[in-house]
Amino acid sequence: MVKAEDILADILAGKQVKYYNETIEGELDLSKLKSLMDGEGRVRIPVSIEIKNSEVLGKAKFRNVVFEEQVIFKDTNFSGYARFNGANFIGDANFSDAVFSSRANFTNAQFGGSADFSKVEFGCDAYFGEARFIGDADFHRAQFGGNAHFGEAQFCGNALFSWAKFSGDAHFPKAQFHKTLDLNKSKFNILYITWNLIKDKVHYYSNSCKDVHDNGRIDGPTYLALIKNFKIIEQFSDADEGYYQYRKESQDCKRLYGNWDWSKLADIVSWISCGYGVRPIHTFICMFCIVVIGGFLFLGSSESLFESFYFSVMMFTGGDPDNLTLGRWMRTIAMIEAILGYLFMALFVVVLGRKFIR
Repeated sequence: MVKAEDILADILAGKQVKYYNETIEGELDLSKLKSLMDGEGRVRIPVSIEIKNSEVLGKAKFRNVVFEEQVIFKDTNFSGYARFNGANFIGDANFSDAVFSSRANFTNAQFGGSADFSKVEFGCDAYFGEARFIGDADFHRAQFGGNAHFGEAQFCGNALFSWAKFSGDAHFPKAQFHKTLDLNKSKFNILYITWNLIKDKVHYYSNSCKDVHDNGRIDGPTYLALIKNFKIIEQFSDADEGYYQYRKESQDCKRLYGNWDWSKLADIVSWISCGYGVRPIHTFICMFCIVVIGGFLFLGSSESLFESFYFSVMMFTGGDPDNLTLGRWMRTIAMIEAILGYLFMALFVVVLGRKFIR
């Protein structure tokens, strides 16, 4: 059993704080170290702190504290409210395997080095709003028992949330991701985020294209869960854009040569004809191109360019064009255009209707 006052005394004496397999009794409040306060009223800790496999029974108050050396709380259980809001970690911060039984507040904290929160268990709400991560932010396999708040957080390095589990709501409004966002195998109920924030930061990942994107990975099921999430929170445009990128990147991972994957051919047709069912402009462009090509092909059998295009439009839309003498091959082309017209007009109605009827 170690008293919190003993740790404060070590810091005042300039000793490195090292405690393994200990139980820390009392309130660990670094704001009491008035003699270490700078001109801005912030306590500056000049020594490294390394507390492993231990338990902090009371509250942990590190509000606005500046840690000049590395901080390690690996496999440590914070039983009380842990307040790190406004703290500045100049060196690396390692909280891997830690447990926050009560609330954990890292609002407006700054991490100058790497921030390791891998396998951390947040029993209640976790607050990282307006936090700034200069290095990589590692939340691999972290478990958020309550709501997770990352609003306006800045991730200057890689944001790693692979295999993370969000039991409550995850809030990322106006968060900034400067590098990649790894959501591979992550689980979430409601994720409040916009597609524009992450569209260039996440990439489809599977065994067939694992060498294409080493970072910013997101597996197929998680990708589809993210798209479904956008629909639940009524961000339908984000859902469409996310689905389009998912289909395009999964298509790029397939091959038409070597080990033939015929589904890639179907994907290409779907992409060209209707933008995977979410972009009616693709269908409209295809319809326009078919009519134009038909108009030029019928030019030799008509008296004018207008008559040729009129005939092409009538054939495409299923109308009854005026008599036009066509040769054998032209009749075949006219028949093909009529069939394509029925198919593409039906497809256009379906895709456009999907955009308006949710």
